[in-house]
Amino acid sequence: MKRILTNVARSIHYNYKDGGLRQIAGRVVARVRQLFIDRTDYLIYQTAPRATSGPESSHRGLPLQREELDFERLVELQYFKAIYYPEGIRGRFQAGERCHGFFVDEQLANIAWSTRGVLNVDPHLSIECEDGAGIYDCWTMAEFRGRGIYPESLRMLLARFSVEGCGTVLIAVDPDNIRSIKGIERAGFLPLKRVKTTVRLGKRLVRSESFSLRVEGAEGRGAG
Repeated sequence: MKRILTNVARSIHYNYKDGGLRQIAGRVVARVRQLFIDRTDYLIYQTAPRATSGPESSHRGLPLQREELDFERLVELQYFKAIYYPEGIRGRFQAGERCHGFFVDEQLANIAWSTRGVLNVDPHLSIECEDGAGIYDCWTMAEFRGRGIYPESLRMLLARFSVEGCGTVLIAVDPDNIRSIKGIERAGFLPLKRVKTTVRLGKRLVRSESFSLRVEGAEGRGAG
């Protein structure tokens, strides 16, 4: 009970700091709605990792560097989830998940998490990829957005996974997150399927359908 209250207090503090009372009210309304009906919608992309001939650092002249981060390093970097939800982040590491940090001039520009053999889309939806990896919970720091950091981070991850012998890499995104979709497609990912789930009074219905590239010319740019 104490842990639950602690998590609630942390969540309230974070959401108030991030968006004030309006954001807290919105989250409360969303949670109440989920008790009766809950809908999720994800685009799932896939690609085969590609090796690169150059070093694992590049970005149109910017020295983008990848570093694998542990919990203590995340706290040092003031990663908000490690500060506000430490038990959850520790649980990721205990489950064997990896956290990749991408730096520009020693400043953290982007974070991405990865798993082997499965893509954990959300707490209720996982997609297996036995010979590969899943990438999720990517976050580009505000001061680095709009500079192409995200697709380049994904390309660097694909190069790393190629060295590690992964056959397929999966990533999921909200269909309304156009900025992330652009980054994913420009990194060379291709549509796999769209997954929609509906939960009504505890009953879950999952259906899949096809979808097309959203960014014109993305396939050609990503393959280069």
